[in-house]
Amino acid sequence: SGNTLWLESFITLYLAVIFFLGPKPKPHGSFLHGFLFAMVLLVKPTLFPLLILLFIHQKLTLNRYFLIGFILPLSITGLFLVKFGIVSDFLDLTIRFNRQFYAKYATKIPSLRQVIEVAAVFIPAAYLLLRRRKLLPILIILFATTAAFPRFEYIHLQPALLLLLLLTAPEVDLAISFFIPIILFLLTFFVYRNLRHNFGNFYLNTETVRVATVIKTKPGNFLYVIGGNDLLYQLTNRVPPGLTFLPGLPWYWRDEVLAQKMVHALAASPGTLVLIRSNATLDGVSIKNSTGLVGRYINENYQSVETIESYQVYQRVLK
Repeated sequence: SGNTLWLESFITLYLAVIFFLGPKPKPHGSFLHGFLFAMVLLVKPTLFPLLILLFIHQKLTLNRYFLIGFILPLSITGLFLVKFGIVSDFLDLTIRFNRQFYAKYATKIPSLRQVIEVAAVFIPAAYLLLRRRKLLPILIILFATTAAFPRFEYIHLQPALLLLLLLTAPEVDLAISFFIPIILFLLTFFVYRNLRHNFGNFYLNTETVRVATVIKTKPGNFLYVIGGNDLLYQLTNRVPPGLTFLPGLPWYWRDEVLAQKMVHALAASPGTLVLIRSNATLDGVSIKNSTGLVGRYINENYQSVETIESYQVYQRVLK
């Protein structure tokens, strides 16, 4: 999971800086505190309860510098949404879609192994904090783990793991310090094991580069990728049709409102190339067979003209 740059990677950085600044920073520190709190909120709104608890735990002051820093990124985001007339789309995707579709169709429960591994890390820390009667740190760590639901992935636990380390380290004393060599041994073992495995470049692999090279030779400015690497947009200097981007994930296609927008965008841009990675799967289910309304439109109006590695290139059938 460390090979994947995800939203939680940024949140972890923001939280680390918040702790580094300390509880009573100078005015510019208070400004930065507010700025980082707002950035966490923008990246992951569901962590709002965590931010409140963290504010209390760090004994921060709600002064004008903090408020200015907090309001600034929110204002810039708001102005951006207003300027491009996408406020309603933003609210629709943030509220309605997440409540009705993401929470229902993107659910992924942890495996037994994942439960055991997470428990092995978090339960000892929770036990230590309970013994010290540190209820607030426990609540902070607990709320941080909500980022891993409803779709459980290790990468979503990055903020919780950082907070666990920062909040439990001051509670470690000589009585339990004998655990430290064991922890260091396990850490060394896992780092060594991962270094032996050549993960390569997870995103910019040779297949993606070859597909991009071929697509760049074709005319047009529009591209829609299903089940493939989203870097292909940048690598081919193309954008989604009508600047309408619907991520190639099944829970987006289940939303008829979003799917209809994507179909309208494809219909209005007949020169759009469609790239479908035939063998792409998610949670053991074929992505190609989960495209719903968008997939039906492509099947009825496009034809396969070329195969590049595991990708099929589709062009619009002019009627």
